[in-house]
Amino acid sequence: MDVARAFLRLNLTLCFCDVDSVWLADPFPYFERHPHADLLVSSDALSPSNPRGDEGLEQQGAAWQMNTGLFLVRPTRGQQVARFLSEWQRRVQADSQLWGANRTLLFGVLPVAQFASGHTFFVQRLHQVQRVPLMWVHCTFQFGGSAGKRHRLREAMLWVDPPRYYEEGRLISVDLRYPDNPAGFAVQGGSDGWEGPAMVDWHLKAARQQLRQLATAFRLALALNRTLILPQLFAWCDRYWAELDHCRIPGADNTGLPFVAPLDHFAEPAGLGADANAGADHGPAISFREHSFLHNPRTPTSLLESKVVVVPTTDVAAAQRARGREGHEELLIPTSSTDRELREALAPLWAAHLLHFASLDAALGRFESAQDEAALQAAIVCRAAAMAPRLDRSKWLSKTQAKALYCLTDKELDGLDCEERTNPRAKRGPPMRLFPKEQLERAAVARWGSLAGLEAERARRQERREQRTIASYFRTAQQQEQEQQQREQAGAQGGAGEEQAEQEQQEGAMEGGQQQQGGQEQQQQPPWQQQQQQQHQHQRSPAAAGGAPSLPTLTLAGQPSWVSALPPLIAKRLCMVPRMPSAAAAADHPQPQEQQQQQEQQPQRYILYWLKTAVWGHENPALDAAAAAARSLGVPLLVASFLLASHPYASERRWRFLLEGLRDVQAELRQQGLELLIYLEGHSEEAEGQQGAASAAGAPRRRCSRSSSSSARAQVFERSAGWRALLRLASGAAAVVTEDMPVPPDADWLLALAQQLSPSLPIAAVDTACGLPMRLVGKCHEKAYSFRAASESQRSQRVSRVYAPPAGAPPLGPAAVARPALAGLPPPPPELCKAEQLGWRPLDLASLPPPHLAQRLTALLARCAGVDHSVPVVGHLPGGSTAGYARWEAFRKRGLALYAASRNSPMERVGVSRLSAYHHWGMVSPFKVAREAAMDRNAGAAKFLDEFLVWREIGFNLCLHRHALLHSLVALPSWARATLEEHARDPRAVVLPYSALDRGATGDAFWDAAQQQLAKTGELHNNARMTWGKAFLQWAPSPQAALSAALHANHRWALDGCDPASYAGVLWWFGMYDAPKSSPGTPISSSLATRSTAAAARRLPPAQYAALAV
Repeated sequence: MDVARAFLRLNLTLCFCDVDSVWLADPFPYFERHPHADLLVSSDALSPSNPRGDEGLEQQGAAWQMNTGLFLVRPTRGQQVARFLSEWQRRVQADSQLWGANRTLLFGVLPVAQFASGHTFFVQRLHQVQRVPLMWVHCTFQFGGSAGKRHRLREAMLWVDPPRYYEEGRLISVDLRYPDNPAGFAVQGGSDGWEGPAMVDWHLKAARQQLRQLATAFRLALALNRTLILPQLFAWCDRYWAELDHCRIPGADNTGLPFVAPLDHFAEPAGLGADANAGADHGPAISFREHSFLHNPRTPTSLLESKVVVVPTTDVAAAQRARGREGHEELLIPTSSTDRELREALAPLWAAHLLHFASLDAALGRFESAQDEAALQAAIVCRAAAMAPRLDRSKWLSKTQAKALYCLTDKELDGLDCEERTNPRAKRGPPMRLFPKEQLERAAVARWGSLAGLEAERARRQERREQRTIASYFRTAQQQEQEQQQREQAGAQGGAGEEQAEQEQQEGAMEGGQQQQGGQEQQQQPPWQQQQQQQHQHQRSPAAAGGAPSLPTLTLAGQPSWVSALPPLIAKRLCMVPRMPSAAAAADHPQPQEQQQQQEQQPQRYILYWLKTAVWGHENPALDAAAAAARSLGVPLLVASFLLASHPYASERRWRFLLEGLRDVQAELRQQGLELLIYLEGHSEEAEGQQGAASAAGAPRRRCSRSSSSSARAQVFERSAGWRALLRLASGAAAVVTEDMPVPPDADWLLALAQQLSPSLPIAAVDTACGLPMRLVGKCHEKAYSFRAASESQRSQRVSRVYAPPAGAPPLGPAAVARPALAGLPPPPPELCKAEQLGWRPLDLASLPPPHLAQRLTALLARCAGVDHSVPVVGHLPGGSTAGYARWEAFRKRGLALYAASRNSPMERVGVSRLSAYHHWGMVSPFKVAREAAMDRNAGAAKFLDEFLVWREIGFNLCLHRHALLHSLVALPSWARATLEEHARDPRAVVLPYSALDRGATGDAFWDAAQQQLAKTGELHNNARMTWGKAFLQWAPSPQAALSAALHANHRWALDGCDPASYAGVLWWFGMYDAPKSSPGTPISSSLATRSTAAAARRLPPAQYAALAV
C-alpha cells in the first residue's frame, strides 16, 4: 500500500501482480478500454457473467470474490484513492478478514476467463470455453505448495526450465487404460440421474484404477533407472477444501466431467520429485516429467524420433524387435518379467532416449531382490497419496442433522465422540452436541453396510415421509383443525368449543365496531362478515359436527405401472389421489345412477390431463406424466382446461389473463401434435343449449366458498354446467392427471372430483410449481430459516437438473426449454374433440390472429354471466408464455444483477421481475427461471433465488399442511393467535366499511395510493404490499374480520391472488414467519410487528406512486 501511494503522488498508474502469476499478453491495451475505472482487480469468481466472446468487465457479483493477485490503481482521483488504500491497510492490519469499502470510487472486476485463476485456467480452461484470448494466469486454487504451482505451470508449458531439463536423461512413457464415462454422467453442465455420493464412489473407483497403473509405471521407471513422463490423469470429481456440489466446486458450473486433472489432484508433487528427502522410510526418489513434456516446443525433436515402443506379450517366441506403429521401432517382450529379465531384454535399447510402453498389463513382475521390492513399495505408498474429495460443508454436524443424514439412532450416537458448543439460536439454552462427520460416516457404513446402503435407507425413509404427507393432504378440514389445536394447545378445550368461542368473540367485536359507526344507515354486509356468518353456521351444523370421512392412507403399491417410466426427478413430483369407496363418502357425495352406469360401461379411451395452473407446454411435469401414462396404456392423450364460474374470484381480469395464456399453450401443443380443449363456462355450453335460465337472464352464479362444508361445495359443483362437462370427460378416461395446487378452489375441485368419479379410476396430482416438490418437506415450517435448512440440500440438487435444454439449444433465452416427450402417442379420434361428442363447444384461440385476440376475448367474457365484470382487464400485463418470457429476459439482462440492491424500491419498475402473476398461472417454467438465475453468479441472482426458491415455496409448504385453515387465524403460530385474541376487543379509532377499502377511500394517502395501484394494474410491489396489508387490522372490527378482508381484497384485485405465495404473504401480515417485536401492550397489534403508512409516505410520496407508469 505504501508503494501504491508513492506512485499515486507521482501521478503514475500502478499495476502490480503476485509473483505466482504469468503474463501471456500485454494487458494495457485492454486496461485502456476502461478509462473510467479507478481500480481494476482480478477475481476468484468461477463463472463468467459475460456471454461467450464478450471481453468486457465482469458484473457486480464477481466483486464479492475480488483477489488482489492483479491490481491496477489509477491516479484519476488521487487523494480519494490514497485515502481508500490507507483505510484498507488499517483495517486489514487490524483484522485480516476485512475488506475496505468506498462508494466514491469505481471498481472494475477483470474478466475471469482472460485474467484467470488457478481453477478457471488449469481445470475449467474457461478461456477456451468463452473463446477469448488469455492474458494472465494466477496460480490459485492449487495444492502442493510451491512445487505444485511449478508443476502446474510445467503442465501448461508456461514454466521455463534450463535446457538440460529437456535434453538430458533417458525417459520412459506409458499408455493408461482409462475407464469409460458411465451412462448419464454428463460430460458438461450437469450429471443427470447421478447423486453426489454415487459420483464420488465412481470418481474414487476411476482414481484407484489409474493410480494402480501409475504405480506400475513408477516400478518400471525405477527398475530401468529412467525418468517417467507422467500420463494424463482424469478426474470425475474436482478437488476443493469445502463442500462440492455434484463433484463440482459451487459456482464452477463450466467444469466438464471428467477433466484432465493437475497432478496435485492425485498426489503431492513435492513428495514425488527427485529433490525429495529419500531414506529408509520413503524409498528411492522418483524422477519424472509432466504429461505435456513431449508436446513442449522446448523438447528436442530428436528425442521423439528416437522413441521405441515396447509391447509386453505372452508369446515368448514372438518377442522380437521390429518396425512398428507410426514408423517407430517396436520391441515385443515377455510379460511378467522380473526386473533383471526386463533389463536384459531391453539391454540393446539402453541408449534409446525414449521407451514407450503401449500396455502396462503384466509389463513387470516382481523384483528379484526383496530389499529392492520393499524400498519400491515404500516409495510408491508414501508418495502417491490419492485425494478423496470432501462433500461436506464443515467438520461437524448437530445431532438432528446426524440422525437425518446418516440414519442413526440416539443410542448409536451416544457411543460416538462429540463436542458441546453454544447453540447460536438459543445461547442461553442447553449446549448443542456436535459430531465429527468422519465418525458419523464410519458408523453409518457399519450400520448400513456401505454408502450405497445408506442412500437406500434415506430413500426408504423419504418415501415414508411422502406417504404421510400425501395422506395428510386429503384429510378433512375438521380433522386438520383438531390436530392443529391438539399440537398447539394441549390440555385446552376441544376444537369445536374453541372455534365457537372465537366466533362469539369476533361477533361481539363486530357489534362494537358497528356501534362506533353510530347513526349510520345499515349497509350491505362486507365480505368478512358474510364469511364469518357462513363459518359460524357451518360449525354449528350437524354436517360439521359429524365431519366428512377421512381418506385412506396412500400406499406406493397403488401407483400405476406407468409411474415407473418417468424420470426419478419427475416421478417424485407425482402422488396418486386416495379414493373414497366407503358408505360415508357415498352418502356425502351421492353419485347419480346415470353417471355411475356411464363410468362403468364407457370404454376407457384416453388419458385426460386437466390443465389448471401449469399453462405452458414445455418443462411441464404434469404433461410429461400424462404422456407417459398414455404411451404406457396405448391410448391417446387429451388435454383440457375448464374456466369454471364456481371459482370465487372469476373476474374479467383473471379470465382474460388466463385465456391469453391458454392461447399460447394451445398453439404450442398443436405444434407437438396435441389439441387443448378449452371450456369457458357461460359460453361453451351454448353448443348444447345448456346455459341455464340464470345465465340467460344475467343473474350471478353461486360460487363455492371455502368456508362451506364439503357437501355444500359438491352441490355447487354439481349444479355447474362446467363441472358436469368435466365429469363427463373424466369418466371416460383411463386415468386423470392434473396439477397439485394446495389452495382453494383447486384443492376443493380435486377432492370433489376424486369423490365423484369411480374409485377404480386413477387420479394423479403432479407438483409443477416448486423447484423442490412440496411434499418432500415433511412438516409445516413457521420460520424461513428452518424451511431453508430443511430443504436446501435437496433443492440445490434440483435447481438445474429437473429439466435441461436439449443438445444444441442455447443455455439461455426463450428457446432454452426442454420440450415434453410427446413422440409416439396414439392420435385421438377426430370425432372425440368435436362439440357434438363433447356436449360443449371448445374455444379455438390459437387460430385467432393477435390483432383480433383482444376484441374476441372481450366479446366472449362480456357474454359470461358468471364473470365479475367490475374487475376490469389490465392491458399492460398480457398473459401467456411469450409475454412472460419476454419479461423474464428483460429483467435477467437489466435487473437481476442489481436485484439485491433495488428490490425494495417500489418506484424501480425494473428492480423486480414482476413475474408473480405468470408464476401463479404457470405460464413460465419455474425450472427455467431458477436454472438461468443460478447461472448468474452474483449477489443479485443469489438473493433472487433465495426469494424465489425459499420465500415463494414456503407458501406452498404452508398451504399443503394447513390448507383447510388458510382463511382462519388457526393457521397462525400460537404466539400470534394469542396476541390477536388478547387484543381482539381493543377499541379501534375507526372501523371502515369494506366499500371504502375497496375504492381506496380510507383517507390514508399512502394506503389509498397502494390500493389504487393494485386495482388499476393488478399488481403491487411487495414492499408496498406489506405496508398495505398491515393496515387491515386497525380498520376491521376484529382480527378474523381483518384477515378475511385482506384475503378478499388481495385475491380479488391481484393477478397473483389465490396463489400459495399470496396466502403466505397475507398471513405474514398477521404474524406468520415472524416473531414478537413490538411491546405486548401496544393496542390492537400488541406483539405483532407494525409498518407505518405515514413512514412509508415519507419514503414514497403517494402522489408519485399513484401516478407511476406501468
